[in-house]
Amino acid sequence: MDREGGFSLIEMMVVVAIIGILTSIMIPAYSSYQKKTSIKACLFEVKRYSNLVYVDLFDQNDSTTPFPPTINACESITDASTMDENNIQKIVGVVKRYSDVKIECDLQKGSKCIIVE
Repeated sequence: MDREGGFSLIEMMVVVAIIGILTSIMIPAYSSYQKKTSIKACLFEVKRYSNLVYVDLFDQNDSTTPFPPTINACESITDASTMDENNIQKIVGVVKRYSDVKIECDLQKGSKCIIVE
């Protein structure tokens, strides 16, 4: 009896099982990586904006007012264009796809930012 080339059913099932195990390990790791990356991107965007607002508000030699934020990595960022030295609020950014995660920057404490989950 001649044996034809190719893989047996058992060999194919083992390969499919290995691929399934690897996939079940990688999906949660990738999801966690994606969330961390989104948070860091929004943190960078909010921190950059709050630093610019801080300089605009507290620069003694300049009378510029803050401008509205440019939003890319965040779902929303507090608009500081109406703030002045007497009306200072926290700048809050909401992370895209993870609306339960917020970035808060306190201008009264030198534009210090924290992640609130």
